[in-house]
Amino acid sequence: MSIRAYISEFRGKVASLREEKPWLRFLLNKYVLVTLAFIVWMLFIDNNNIGVWLRTGRQLRGQERRIEYLNREISSTEDRLDHLRSNRDSLEKFAREQYGFHEPDEDVYIVE
Repeated sequence: MSIRAYISEFRGKVASLREEKPWLRFLLNKYVLVTLAFIVWMLFIDNNNIGVWLRTGRQLRGQERRIEYLNREISSTEDRLDHLRSNRDSLEKFAREQYGFHEPDEDVYIVE
């Protein structure tokens, strides 16, 4: 049997199925088939598929949360720096507590 015979037999079976089931007529429409193939391609096969979109969105939200956290940290550090610059006693207290600074004639005891 030749290829043309197979194709004509296949077309006959498809035509009989279309007449029996009307919803199959809609699904076997060439425009619907091309649209479905395109959707499947874009969602699962393409390099920018749905998995990549979801992963990228999750990374983006994580980076945005990180930016917000760092902006809050910058703001609190700037407030602390302004406080240290404005008050000499607070600067001396900070230097003594954080870095163990002391006067030449003082003894420093660190208790942890």
